[in-house]
Amino acid sequence: MSDRATAASSALGCGGAADIPETPDLRTLISNYDAPNGELDATRAAAVLADAPPMPQLADEGNENSGTRIPARRLLDAMIDLPFALPTAVAGIALAALYAPNGWIGAPLAKLGIKLAFTPAGIVIALIFIGIPFVVRTVQPVLQDLDRDVEEAAVTLGAPRIRIVFSVLLPLVLPALLTGFALAFARSIGEYGSVIFIAGNMPMFSEIAPLLIVIKLEEFDYQGAAVIGVTMLGLSFVLLLAINLLQRWSRSWQQ
Repeated sequence: MSDRATAASSALGCGGAADIPETPDLRTLISNYDAPNGELDATRAAAVLADAPPMPQLADEGNENSGTRIPARRLLDAMIDLPFALPTAVAGIALAALYAPNGWIGAPLAKLGIKLAFTPAGIVIALIFIGIPFVVRTVQPVLQDLDRDVEEAAVTLGAPRIRIVFSVLLPLVLPALLTGFALAFARSIGEYGSVIFIAGNMPMFSEIAPLLIVIKLEEFDYQGAAVIGVTMLGLSFVLLLAINLLQRWSRSWQQ
């Protein structure tokens, strides 16, 4: 049995060796594309696969994604989209109750001397909660459209799993990952309802920009509130430009 058959069998989760025929020309193909320092990237892996003889389809051809199904996938999708449907004030109250020193999550952490609620760490938790759907929904279609042949070619070249992730898969999803992070960050800049309850609002410690605007307005300092608002608006425009550039880079990368 050839190296390619063995590697492909391992990559696709097939234990039997009799289902995949030998490909005697593979060693020649690998030597033609082998780098001096053993470097591996998506282009090299794709080049080897393009010149290699086609592999026969496995027995479970009708269910290509059967090995990647996650139990309770629909429930997980609903949980990821929950911040989109949940009112921000309700999310803030729920997070504050969970991470408070007497909450379900905060109480065990308090025994370890870890305090999350009413600290900057609580602000980070709230912003992650509202921002993670942007990252997931941006990266998910890219992962679904990835060509498995590139990964299989990398396995054929003898690359370990950890190297395949960082040298082959990560460069392919990096533009989408950066775009999702930029969207989440832009959403977090003006967030108020889900952060105000868990932040604690201690001056010069856990205050947020929207709260400062409210404080300035209550003090009739309209000029100060306008300055903070214009600063946030300018930052939003910069992020919007960055998101457009990342999306353009992503499209050029895919082409």
